[in-house]
Amino acid sequence: MKLYFSPKPSCFVVPDVVLPDFLSKKLWLQRLTPEDGGSSSAVYLSDEYDVVLRHDPFEVFVRRQSTNRPVLSLNSHRLFDYEPLRKKEEGDDWEERFRGHTDTRPHGPQSITLDVSFFGSEFVTGIPEHATSLALSESPFGLYGSIPLMISHGKARNSAGFFWLNAAEMQIDVLGKGWDSETGLLLPSEQDRVDTLWMAEAGIVDAFFFVGPGPKDVVRQYTSVTGKPSMPPLFSTAYHQCRWNYRDEEDVENVDAKELRSHDMLKKVKNRRSHEEGRRNVCYGCGFVEQRWCFWR
Repeated sequence: MKLYFSPKPSCFVVPDVVLPDFLSKKLWLQRLTPEDGGSSSAVYLSDEYDVVLRHDPFEVFVRRQSTNRPVLSLNSHRLFDYEPLRKKEEGDDWEERFRGHTDTRPHGPQSITLDVSFFGSEFVTGIPEHATSLALSESPFGLYGSIPLMISHGKARNSAGFFWLNAAEMQIDVLGKGWDSETGLLLPSEQDRVDTLWMAEAGIVDAFFFVGPGPKDVVRQYTSVTGKPSMPPLFSTAYHQCRWNYRDEEDVENVDAKELRSHDMLKKVKNRRSHEEGRRNVCYGCGFVEQRWCFWR
């Protein structure tokens, strides 16, 4: 499902993620059935599943035909909202400053928020880049280079997945059981679903639903969209040495010679961008570390 909120040239669309073969596939709609007096449309996917699109208020959910119950949904709690592009008027302060850097945001705020519910689920996994429990707790998770893919698990419904193809800064909340969308309060509830709230700073809604039913099925469905990751080199499976802010090449050599070789455990030493002048990835003859050091043995 892909939604634009402004003309395409003004929206950043993430390239080089979805496989070309997948993009070129044609989806033939075999059956489209009006429901609820025409306020909804059911699209046949297979003998097991269909997709229901509610027109007003907007909602999309995948439904298992045998039970007539949803598997996962978008905007069941009416939290889908976005800030449209607009012209700057007098008094608008759109600039954002951080440590000497200024983001002028010429088109203004462009944030998007939406809710995703996983039915028949007990917990969800994925998302965070920091160490935490496998089953995500009821707290917000910010993304720093992580893939916005969430997978749900439950005894009643097995597994399902949701992937939002959006490179903007994002925060995702796992909402507690009994959360009420009308009041925003936690109330006693025996709901058999996990509700999540997704907030992105910009971009479009380019969303993928994976129905499982097992964890391996969800991963297989996801990799059919993005491709499978390549195998890592053998040395990357062993010890890595990485430190923020190496001063110069001599500092790196000292770490290698004095601290690590004596223990015979070094596999790789790598630097971060902080050693580079202006944090440039390529820098020659500038007095700092002139190359990205990488030792392995």
